[in-house]
Amino acid sequence: MEPVFSIRLHDKDLATLKLIQAYFEGIGKIYHHDHISEATFRVDSLNELDVIIRHFLKHPLITQKYSDFILFKQVIPRRASLCWTASL
Repeated sequence: MEPVFSIRLHDKDLATLKLIQAYFEGIGKIYHHDHISEATFRVDSLNELDVIIRHFLKHPLITQKYSDFILFKQVIPRRASLCWTASL
């Protein structure tokens, strides 16, 4: 099992997912699921997940998703190139 960050929206919001991807320095991939009218922004590379983690360390979530993020952050293997030290 590999860690994955994803955002799934209705396919009419595909442009929003492209803006999110651009905001995150072009990381991840966007998948369009025509048969279910959805699109997904997905990040699964450990180096790219580092960008996501750094973002949410700088801009903490204020909902139940905050607890989900803490758990997510704990399961990401730490490597020398992934050096986030902010404590939450």
